[in-house]
Amino acid sequence: MYPTIYHGLGFREQLADVTATKAALERAFIPGRKEAETTVPEGHRPARIAGGRAARAGSRGEGADGGGSGERGGVAPMCVVFIDELDQLLGKQHEVLYQLFEWAAAPGSRLILVGIANALDLTERFLPRLKARGAMPRLVAFPPYAPEELENIYRQRIAEAVSESADAATRRGGGDSSAVASAPSADVLRSAAVEAAVEPAALKFCAKKIAAASGDARRGLQVFMVAVDAALEEVRTALAEKASDGEPPVALASKTALSFKHVSLALTAAFKSNTVKLLSSLPQHQQLLLCCLVLRERRETALSESNKARCGRPAARRQCTIADLYHEYRQLCSTERLSPLPAHEIVPLCHNLASCGVFALGKVSQAHRVTSAAKYSKEMQQPLWLCTSEDELRSATKDLHVFQNILYAPQPDDAP
Repeated sequence: MYPTIYHGLGFREQLADVTATKAALERAFIPGRKEAETTVPEGHRPARIAGGRAARAGSRGEGADGGGSGERGGVAPMCVVFIDELDQLLGKQHEVLYQLFEWAAAPGSRLILVGIANALDLTERFLPRLKARGAMPRLVAFPPYAPEELENIYRQRIAEAVSESADAATRRGGGDSSAVASAPSADVLRSAAVEAAVEPAALKFCAKKIAAASGDARRGLQVFMVAVDAALEEVRTALAEKASDGEPPVALASKTALSFKHVSLALTAAFKSNTVKLLSSLPQHQQLLLCCLVLRERRETALSESNKARCGRPAARRQCTIADLYHEYRQLCSTERLSPLPAHEIVPLCHNLASCGVFALGKVSQAHRVTSAAKYSKEMQQPLWLCTSEDELRSATKDLHVFQNILYAPQPDDAP
């Protein structure tokens, strides 16, 4: 990590090892840091930044001419470091991230560190010591794309792809572009090209689905790529069937290339494949916890519907806590003849499921904290609920035997 930043900032000098590189970066980022505070192997000089200014001169407040005026009247230039996908550096690079944040927060530091990550609470959860060291960064949250924004992005990308395809076809056919002056405006052509390529309802549906899931525009582009492959395969099959019957090929230019069906099937495959991969990779006891919560939600729904039929209004749903889930989990383990995990191991498992987006965890209320203090810890009283509907879960787990045997096998009626 240190060598990557070192060379990315334009340092020219080749240093022997990571320790020397770290020391050179520290002197460049924090000019006021004393030499005694850095460990530099003997024989190494401070590196120079591309542009001709020495980090050593900056640390002494000297300018390029060796005087005492410094860069631009005594102000050393700042170094801006962007780190994308910051969450991918957790683990082996933990200490490097701590060091970079501390350098950026040091008095007189020349380092401006910008980290980009998907999780808003990354520094609080994975870098908790930053707060104690006074190096907690400022958080700037960028909301995910709205459906209208995603739709505009997809329209622009599709129009560009259609335009490039048309230009390539013109070059291959040697077409004449002299008639462009009498053609409609570019906006009209772009809109017509998009509607000819993708059914408008399909475009809106994909944008809304992606916005509801993550707001990641790249995922929608992948969906359209899968839909294009499906549409092309459909065309090839149709042409092959007509050729086998001796019929001439039919022009398909008048039909919309991507229909609602193509995009819908591609969306289903994209979301289902990720969910199946996630659920199938869960350890056995996490799968059991998920099954227990589904069974509890099913009973609560049945009780609410029964009360509505009897009294005219649905019954209030009881909140499920980790302690409640653990009780059901022990019963399920007994039924399946498995050894349950101890209670203190269940909380981390539930937090892992929450980080995967399967569960959602709430805060502990004061009432729960008081009435249950003698039996369960505060963590065991956290409320939790499913983030996936049972219909989606059924579709995603139809080929996973653990879920099929527990959730969809005939069950005896549970007493409320």
